[in-house]
Amino acid sequence: MKKVLLFLDYYNTGGIEKVIEQIYYNLSDKYIIDILSFVNSSDNKKIKSILKKDYKNFFIRNYFGLKKLKKLDYYDIIHINAYNAFGLIYAKKFKKYAKRIIVHAHNNDIDKERDKLGIKRIVNCIIRKLYSKNYSLVACSKEAANFCFGRNSLIIFNGVDYDKFKFNLEYRKKYIKKFHLNGKKIIGHVGRFESQKNHEFIIKMFYRLLEKDNNYFLILIGNGSKLEHIKQMTINLNIFDHVLFLDKVNDMEKVINCFDVFILPSLYEGFGISAVENQINDKIVFLSNNISKEIVVSNNTYVLKLDIEEWVSKILNTKKKKLVLDDKLKIEKFIDKIDELYKE
Repeated sequence: MKKVLLFLDYYNTGGIEKVIEQIYYNLSDKYIIDILSFVNSSDNKKIKSILKKDYKNFFIRNYFGLKKLKKLDYYDIIHINAYNAFGLIYAKKFKKYAKRIIVHAHNNDIDKERDKLGIKRIVNCIIRKLYSKNYSLVACSKEAANFCFGRNSLIIFNGVDYDKFKFNLEYRKKYIKKFHLNGKKIIGHVGRFESQKNHEFIIKMFYRLLEKDNNYFLILIGNGSKLEHIKQMTINLNIFDHVLFLDKVNDMEKVINCFDVFILPSLYEGFGISAVENQINDKIVFLSNNISKEIVVSNNTYVLKLDIEEWVSKILNTKKKKLVLDDKLKIEKFIDKIDELYKE
């Protein structure tokens, strides 16, 4: 059996981590698979972590992670999962430990708030010009390929277990009762509390929505550096009692059943897997036009520019249609393509 190493520099609980775990659990019968990270900030004990300290700063984390990188077992394939072109630097460092290196792009921009001077963006451009020709390049979308590599690559859409995320009425009743939301119109969002996910827009839009219909309720699932700031926004706007903050949710496929509407107004997004899960779960879904339209699989999904009044109007006036789903993002298709990639 081929030995495969899946690498992500900072392992938490986001969409890339879901992709890695899908590969691990679906292909472990065909390959010997390990997962490695510089920092493991998740509850997943299977992750091997190089650094014990939780370095959240990108440059510090990578400096110490690469410096402490010691001899690994030799692998047939090292599959590097990257937020940006820096994945190509990892590829160079890991090259001596594998017969083949795959660099997999999962994002299509850099957080402007954390990169106010544009240093990351400049470094990203330099790296992709110097290194992108030497490895097997894969991306979750055309936008991610262009951002991380500056050229075309093999596109493999992320996959979702359609059966797992089908709507379940019993779970809907359970969580509406648990959260004391009977009779409410529930809007849901899943995403890390970072600038990328645009929570400030969500809160401002929701405040405006409540002015027109105060029967709405907002559930925000996730954690991150801006969590307390967003909570304070809801307090300042006197809407805290209309918002439920949930941290780590281990049964996401159950909780989302209580949503009526799902929103993802991201400033940028590699793929937006939570949006796919909610489409499968028969929600009305609103996406920002910064997100690749490749993730649209439901006839109840709408792509909007980031205008508060437009979002409010659409939420108030959109009626759900009988669900029609495209099966292009089924997990089976994703796993088959990864398997084909590993067999090359």
